[in-house]
Amino acid sequence: MGKRNSNIELLRVLAMFFITAHHFAMWGYFIGNDVHAVHSNIIWLQVIELFGKSGVALFMLITGYFALNPKPTIQKIWQLTNTVRLYALGIFTILLIVGQLQFNSDLFWRSVFPTLRGLYWFTTIYTIIYIFSGYMAKFLKQLTHSQAVGFISLMVLIFMILPTFFYGWGNSQLTDLIPVFYFGLYLRLYGISKRMMTLLKLLTGVAIVIAIGSLVVADVVGSLRPQSQAIAKATQYFVTGCSPLTFVIAAYIFSYTINLKPRASRVINWMGSSALAIYLIQDNEAFRGVLWQNIFHVRALADTMSPVLFIGYSALVVTMIVVGGILVDKLLMKVLRYPTQYLLTAEMAVTNRGLAWFQRMVQATGYRHDP
Repeated sequence: MGKRNSNIELLRVLAMFFITAHHFAMWGYFIGNDVHAVHSNIIWLQVIELFGKSGVALFMLITGYFALNPKPTIQKIWQLTNTVRLYALGIFTILLIVGQLQFNSDLFWRSVFPTLRGLYWFTTIYTIIYIFSGYMAKFLKQLTHSQAVGFISLMVLIFMILPTFFYGWGNSQLTDLIPVFYFGLYLRLYGISKRMMTLLKLLTGVAIVIAIGSLVVADVVGSLRPQSQAIAKATQYFVTGCSPLTFVIAAYIFSYTINLKPRASRVINWMGSSALAIYLIQDNEAFRGVLWQNIFHVRALADTMSPVLFIGYSALVVTMIVVGGILVDKLLMKVLRYPTQYLLTAEMAVTNRGLAWFQRMVQATGYRHDP
């Protein structure tokens, strides 16, 4: 197995900075808050809120890029779901102990089965796509180059462009990310041509122009008609599902990265392996309000702090969460190394027995699989 490309691992960390900055603005200020006036800090929050879905798309592009050969395994699925459960139950328990949460049976069971119950939307979608990734990769490999381009383009149109701009049907978080996965896989199969790189650069420029225009128009409308809540919705074309605007930005960043000369850095690889933990800590449903309002007081400080100080404060908070998440993950993996291994061994034993029993039941029917 080859060495991990630290450029990709650095991209995971960059994606977590994007997502954390997005959460700082969204959960810290805009969600659950009536915004009737524009000031410098509001504009800054609108800007950093734009980054979130590009971070999500980067993660899915990486997943698609590495889905070409390795087959999904039950053991990896257990490892992923166990990690999600560890953080979900851990946060739930800590919040109960410190008095920041009253016992809630629904939230408890969602913490016990966070992937099945969708406590973290991204990990649920990621797990589903991972399970089917081998079949999806096999399908794309059967297409010609032109067929693959047409297939992905059609998916982007149906699952991204039409729902985002024309509200033709509701967004699905699963179908939003499938085209992103396929584009990452496409890049692994065919590489990135100069023509496509130029196109992505052009589309990224267009997306940035649309972003600036959207913010300006929304803030003007929101100032003239405060009841419209246009200020809080200024980034809707970028945060609704997997917007094609955030997708092309992520695609350009990812394409540029894979064109760089591969490098190996222990420090970067060490940081990149904890990217999931950073997300699991900050986007826990029960912890969001505590994190952004009780600990970092984002909403109160956004309305009172000077712009220069607030920009610096937001950068500091985002960095603290990313670095803190990495350190917490490394500590937990060291402390819980053996218990998690024993749990995984037990789960695999039960799974293997269950599969063996199922195979015997199938054989008892007389069915024979034709290779």
